[in-house]
Amino acid sequence: LVKGMTKLTISNVMDETRSSFPIQVQAGLQTSESILHGDTVVLVGPQGLSLEHPNSPGVCGGFDWVTPGNLSSYEGDPLCPCNPSHGDFINDIADCALSWRSNVTDMAFSELQFAVRGANSDKKPRIARNYWVAQHWRDGALLATRSVESWPIRPQLQSLTVTVAGERRAAGAATSLRVEFEAVYPAGALLVQVLSPAGFDFTSATTEEPHRVHAVVNNTDKSQVLAKTEILAGQRVSITLHGVVLSPLGGETTFQIRTYDGPGMVYWREEAEDYRVALPGRVNITQSTLLCKYSVDEEMYPVRFGLPPRVGELAWAELTFTLTQSAAAGEMLTFMSGGDAPFELLSEDFVLTRPSALETQGSDHLVPISVSRPFTIHSLSISLLEGLAANTAFALRCAVLPLTEGQSTWVVATSNQGTYETNTNDGEDLDFDPVPQARFTVTTSRSPPTAVVDVTVVIEEAADGMPQQLIAPLGFVFPLGDGACGVSSNFVCKDIGEFEQRRIAKLTGLAGGSPPFGEALVLRLELPEVFIEESPSWTLQSRDGTSRPESWDTIASFSLQPMPDVAVHYTALAGASGTEVVATFSVGAVAGGMRMLVQAPIGYDLACDESVPGGVRQLYLPGGTPTCLDTPNEVATESQKRQLIVELNGTTFGLGQYAFGFLCTVPDIDPIGDASETTWSFIVYDAAGVLQHAAYRIPPQTIAATSVGSPIFSWTASQADKPSLVTFGLTFHQDMSSVRSLVFICPEYVVHDNRLEEDFRVLSSNFPAGGLDLTHPSLIKLFVLEGATIPAGFHRFQFRILVPPVMPEQNLWYLALCDNVACMST
Repeated sequence: LVKGMTKLTISNVMDETRSSFPIQVQAGLQTSESILHGDTVVLVGPQGLSLEHPNSPGVCGGFDWVTPGNLSSYEGDPLCPCNPSHGDFINDIADCALSWRSNVTDMAFSELQFAVRGANSDKKPRIARNYWVAQHWRDGALLATRSVESWPIRPQLQSLTVTVAGERRAAGAATSLRVEFEAVYPAGALLVQVLSPAGFDFTSATTEEPHRVHAVVNNTDKSQVLAKTEILAGQRVSITLHGVVLSPLGGETTFQIRTYDGPGMVYWREEAEDYRVALPGRVNITQSTLLCKYSVDEEMYPVRFGLPPRVGELAWAELTFTLTQSAAAGEMLTFMSGGDAPFELLSEDFVLTRPSALETQGSDHLVPISVSRPFTIHSLSISLLEGLAANTAFALRCAVLPLTEGQSTWVVATSNQGTYETNTNDGEDLDFDPVPQARFTVTTSRSPPTAVVDVTVVIEEAADGMPQQLIAPLGFVFPLGDGACGVSSNFVCKDIGEFEQRRIAKLTGLAGGSPPFGEALVLRLELPEVFIEESPSWTLQSRDGTSRPESWDTIASFSLQPMPDVAVHYTALAGASGTEVVATFSVGAVAGGMRMLVQAPIGYDLACDESVPGGVRQLYLPGGTPTCLDTPNEVATESQKRQLIVELNGTTFGLGQYAFGFLCTVPDIDPIGDASETTWSFIVYDAAGVLQHAAYRIPPQTIAATSVGSPIFSWTASQADKPSLVTFGLTFHQDMSSVRSLVFICPEYVVHDNRLEEDFRVLSSNFPAGGLDLTHPSLIKLFVLEGATIPAGFHRFQFRILVPPVMPEQNLWYLALCDNVACMST
């Protein structure tokens, strides 16, 4: 008969009851007889429990003596073998055991205390085998034994993984969850429960045969789904749940997985509690815009500013977003374009900011980043040198290049090199829809300012099946009325209003829709006096009404062709009447026209010169004696006083240079008003009154309020290649002390023939001449004595010139009065 031990206590220090999980055991026992040298003490654990070191067979795991009373230690550590037999003295123990043979010789004792580490059984022990048993052996005989019940084992699923199996994995996404594990026990149902965070929704969950969703619970405390299935012991189980809505927060997610005998959940078999996986948060894109490259400056690009981006042309992608999970410094931000028509992303101008609404300083905070391109032109990797806080608005701006038409998706994600992104938007279609580029030309054979001309439009490529809107440059005007701007019969043209003060012509086919492509569409319009904008352009948009253009293009306008070399020469003395005016101009593009309208700035009065035949100095005009027409002042309006007409006799203007003269009255002050009122204009018409040539905005001479009269000029001969004496006369109405030099300037090709100062004659005895400069071939400079005053009166000057072989078309002489001796021009 075996005696019972006096005491046996077993303590689960970590209170760990999960199968296969590590444990720490503290044991205390007291034998009924003293333990002598050579005695053996054995502690047998429950079925399947191991006290063996995982890497050292037979060695106890983390063994440590806890000695009572005055005992400081025991000699030797025990062994913890796990095999069917523990030696001759134990033949019926099939579990792991701790055995210690006493080597103590100097004292007798009966109590032992020690601590040891191990692992729970991987299975739930049979009730009869879930006990701890202590035994005291001597010389092969069992002296005493005692047993105590062990803690209940909660079987754990082995090799458990919970993964997102669907393409979408952002917080709040509807996706698929895959649960995989190895079962120790057979079961008929699987319960998947989410402990945190809240917000999972299994309402629409489904799975494939032979599994079947049996029940769903969704509330603020928990979300769970019960699937009916057949689970075999020792086999790998995989169940995929579709239609699962993830928590709207993302981040660390805690699951509890259990198997049960069946869907009635009477007995649970195995579990895995507190299984954690970091699921992605969500990138919430609150605003997204794709801007064309012209959107940066509305003032510079008033027409193109609001147009959609085009394929093959730089654009700007702008996003505002928030994160549900914070992204730490050092994480990567991925910005990627995908889909059927991915964009090329450019790294040079990528910017990430925190908008100014969150900044006390009132300006956007620039987030420090480092941008790189991985292995594709469609993606950028941005290293965050500063963290991004959750639930905070951020904005990114990236230069992009649409490569083709079609749908694109856009991924914004943060990651820390874990299994999943820390945040993602799963790739969204942000409605970034660039349009194709249209191609067209606008040409004309002539473009005189203010003329009504026919222009040819050829649309080579554009979105078909809809009207085309043609926006003219600023100041260009289409004739009003249905079809009024169309000249050719293959389309319909109508002015439909304006955009940014630019007229719009709607171009359609004869039955509506698009006008014919690739054909000449001839339309009529009126040109402005001058270009009002720095870079005039035509814009074609494929659109119906105010809808979004389906294609568009902008091209530079043809140039206006004003008459070249237009100038007005006269002595602009304040209030002077009968002032001779010489107008010079060229016809250099298309010949034609025989009647010229001359209009002076406001305040001027124009008049024909009655001292010459026809009232106009012919100078260099073709044909017979021209005719000058003006309106007598007594019946003329203010506008008519500024105008006169010169009409050729029996011919028209050919290509070349021209000059003619008439009279004007100079106002007392420079004219004040807009450019059309304060400049000269010249307009040439044909016999039918159709404008052929024009020039506007010709600047007037600056009016001088001085006491000098108009000069006179004469010459002795005009035979080619022969000398001639020319005489200038000038009246000073009062003494003048501010003049230091007079400069006599010859026409083109004319040179003076004065080598000595004696060759130049001052015909006035009282003129204070102070020397000459004869070094320039086409001008002579007469100096006034320093400090001298030119006395009032008429002064004359004479010098010799050589008449050129061919007289210039603009045969103009100048006399300049200068307040310094270096004067070279008027």
